[in-house]
Formats: sequence, C-alpha cells, structure tokens
Amino acid sequence: MTSWNDERDGLLKTSAGGLAGTALANVVREYPHHESHWHVEGVPIATPRQLHPCFYGSFDWHSCVEMFWVLVRLLRHHSTLVPATEIRRTLDEHLTVEALTAELAYFSPDEHRNTQRPYGWSALLDSPSKPPRGTTRTPHAGQQLCES
Repeated sequence: MTSWNDERDGLLKTSAGGLAGTALANVVREYPHHESHWHVEGVPIATPRQLHPCFYGSFDWHSCVEMFWVLVRLLRHHSTLVPATEIRRTLDEHLTVEALTAELAYFSPDEHRNTQRPYGWSALLDSPSKPPRGTTRTPHAGQQLCES
C-alpha cells in the first residue's frame, strides 16, 4: 500500500504540466469575471484589470491569487515538469511593484477592506516571498514590496 504523499507526488508529477497550463491560462483570462464590489453612488466600476492589475484573471480575485500560488509551487517543486520560462515571465509581468501597489491600494478604502481578504491573502503573501529553489534570480516584486 502506498502512502498519501507517494500518491500525491505521483499525481503531481503526471499532472504538473496540465496544472501549470490551466493556471497560466486562467491568470490572463479577464472574462467571465465575478467581482465582489461595493457600489458607491455615482462612481463607475472599472474593469477587472483596472481594479486588480495583478490578479484580474480567473473567475474572481481570490481564484487568480490561488492560481499564482499554484504556479509558484509547481515552479518550486516540479520546475523540470512545467513551462518554467513561461511561468517566470508571467510572474514577472504581473507581480511588479507598481501592480502590487495598486492591488494594495484597492483595499485601502473602507468599502473594500473586507471584500477578498479571507480567500487569497495567505497565498498572496506566500507566493512572491519564496523564489523557487535552485534559482539565482532576484526576488520578485512582491517580496520587495513586502520588505519595504
């Protein structure tokens, strides 16, 4: 009998490329999109990409954050089984200091302070702070932002 860890590792090794492909497709797909957003009288609602320059993809904000977490985990643990160059390029394009600053600014007004916190913040804080093993790359913008 195999252990759950052995089964999980086997499943990840056989599925890593497909999981990465799904996550890569999701983080750049803006629509369809569900936004949990407070409407303030007279203020138009911007597009998902305008509201969330890093995490506009997938079906909603927290799913997009989780897809980034999946990409970082796959890159860290199965980098030879996934399109590592494409994942790194996507991380670099999305997780810029400017875009992460805009993401943080979205949550500053009182009407936005509680909208997505429980779902994606742990992944958001974990993902960019740990560069994949074996890389000599500089930390992602997310880590630089969190350290400043």
